[in-house]
Amino acid sequence: MPHALQRLILPLLLTTTLLLTACPAPRQEVSDSAAPASDTRSQPITSQAVALAAPAGVAIPASINPVDPKTLPADIKLPGKLLQVWYWTEADGEHWLVRSHSKRSYTFEEMDATESLLHVAQFRVKAGKAERLWLLQDGVKDCPFDSVARFYPEGVRITDLDQDGVHEVAMAYHTTCTSDVSPQDMKVILRERDGKWGLRGTTWLPDEALQGKTPPPVPQAAACPPGTDLSKMDPQHWHTGCYQSEQDFTSAPPVFLQHAKALWRAALLASAPGGQPDLSSVDEGED
Repeated sequence: MPHALQRLILPLLLTTTLLLTACPAPRQEVSDSAAPASDTRSQPITSQAVALAAPAGVAIPASINPVDPKTLPADIKLPGKLLQVWYWTEADGEHWLVRSHSKRSYTFEEMDATESLLHVAQFRVKAGKAERLWLLQDGVKDCPFDSVARFYPEGVRITDLDQDGVHEVAMAYHTTCTSDVSPQDMKVILRERDGKWGLRGTTWLPDEALQGKTPPPVPQAAACPPGTDLSKMDPQHWHTGCYQSEQDFTSAPPVFLQHAKALWRAALLASAPGGQPDLSSVDEGED
């Protein structure tokens, strides 16, 4: 090949390679659903308990503590690896909350792919029979890059905020399928039996993406500015993370939104540059 032609082609090949490796995979999400679970649980593992920091001036209410997974009734099962179990009683019987994590690798459209899923379910046991009240399954499927689906340690909170004798379950977690240093999708979901409310947005932009620049301060309000499109690369809003809408909580007791916002901000602080350690790496582990 003539030297002049080489000088024209090689820069074009290098530019094309850089563009292909820098593009994040499309964000894919498995919606939380009420589909029945069929897999049996595996042996429980112990997650490292790292407390989320409460935002300044905002208290995160105390939560019911996890119990020994060996106490879980044999007929209560979730897919994947069993991580934590909670137990409490209400007027209508015994209640159990169970969370697990599953991850697998496979071939999708002639490419290597991974799937990483979170599973959480609440069961009521009455007269010795377990009934599932709800199931959340969320995460990443068909990911050709790095797939992540993890709860923040201490990110599952069981409370009775409105003091009606029926406990709420709040869950803070993040998911991603990407090959670069983009922010991750983040959610805080709150359940009270059939009721479901959520804040959905992104985490803080990772340290390495700032390229030595001073990160902006953590915003006091975690809601995105009006008109923000989180599907686009928008560093102005992605630097600090935000959630898209509070619309879910329009008809909920005000204390539910207050609790969800406090948990969101606490999880956001956990991923902030110079803040707490990277909590995302100590919770789920590999299957």
